[in-house]
Amino acid sequence: MSSIAYPDSNRNIAQNSFQCRNGDVFTVYCGDPTTTMTWLADIQQLDLSYDLDASVCLLIDIPVGFALRVVEAGELSLADLMIVVFNHCPEYSELLWDNGVSSLIDCDVMFDVLPEALACLSRGERCRYLPNHTLLLTRAERRILRLLGDGLTNEQIAHLLDMTIYSVKNSVKEIIAKLSVQNRHQAGLYFWGMLEWQVMQKYRALGNGR
Repeated sequence: MSSIAYPDSNRNIAQNSFQCRNGDVFTVYCGDPTTTMTWLADIQQLDLSYDLDASVCLLIDIPVGFALRVVEAGELSLADLMIVVFNHCPEYSELLWDNGVSSLIDCDVMFDVLPEALACLSRGERCRYLPNHTLLLTRAERRILRLLGDGLTNEQIAHLLDMTIYSVKNSVKEIIAKLSVQNRHQAGLYFWGMLEWQVMQKYRALGNGR
């Protein structure tokens, strides 16, 4: 196992390269090697025989928000990137999709659909294996929600998105109403999948995903 520096952080990314039967290299990245060892061991046992033109990177979204930050840092090729999502916020997954990743896979079904996802990637197709959820926010609102997740003020959001303060305030009010949360802090927790009901879903997935 080797490690590479995590962008703008003192954390490391665990990197594991698996040799498939056809000679292609299947690389797995995760942000917390200790808690993902069982997942990596199971991935290593998968019988993969697809003829991929390029190496595939499977990015495991642990800890919270790890995959999004890696994608935003631009360190990995989106065309060959598959992400295993543990966050049950549909707006979070949709924002990853908006960024152009090749595949999104819900952690509950990863071991069932990974070979199929690899086949899609080899054909140059994008694919999603996620629960059916109704998106509550527009694309523009998702960008604001993502910044609320980082605790930014209205002034900071207006500056980053080239918006007026008035527009940001109205958008934040609309986001809070649509998500049925009490305030901007809860909206930020919702984005990272950290509201109580979302956390319970995540732990059930960790216990039953395999």
